[in-house]
Amino acid sequence: MTRRPTVLIAGASIAGPALAYWLDRYGWATTVVERAPEFRTGGQNIDVRGAAREVLRRAGIEDAVRAATTGELGTRFLSEHGKLIAEFPVQRSDTAGATAEVEILRGDLARILVDATAGRTEYRYGDEVTARRHRIGGRRDVREWAAGPLRPGRRGGRPAVIYPATRP
Repeated sequence: MTRRPTVLIAGASIAGPALAYWLDRYGWATTVVERAPEFRTGGQNIDVRGAAREVLRRAGIEDAVRAATTGELGTRFLSEHGKLIAEFPVQRSDTAGATAEVEILRGDLARILVDATAGRTEYRYGDEVTARRHRIGGRRDVREWAAGPLRPGRRGGRPAVIYPATRP
């Protein structure tokens, strides 16, 4: 029996769970660590367009994302008397328009991605990568992580980083 390669992914917002989904699909065992003490809801709207819609289709989560859209119908500018000045309706195109047909809140998309990996990906909240140790010798490179202090003053914005624990 071939052992599955394993990977550690830092960050459980959008990129981390999306990466875990695709790596799991192709045979990797995935663990995601997240500095926040629990799953984070909220966030700004995300317009899903072009290639991103194709990714949703291929991942099999397009219906779940469509069911969770914000329901935005477009944007209208009105005069002080309520007269329509300009209108930007939702565009049915994958790429055109000021308002996308598929718009979802960041937290809702993150929840869909985490749910899509449930039972196959381990999520460790309140944890973060604090060190990376490389052991020379044998057939394995070893990367370790340990619970580190949460640093309230630090802001997010780091991309998902992977640390392979075994070679494929």
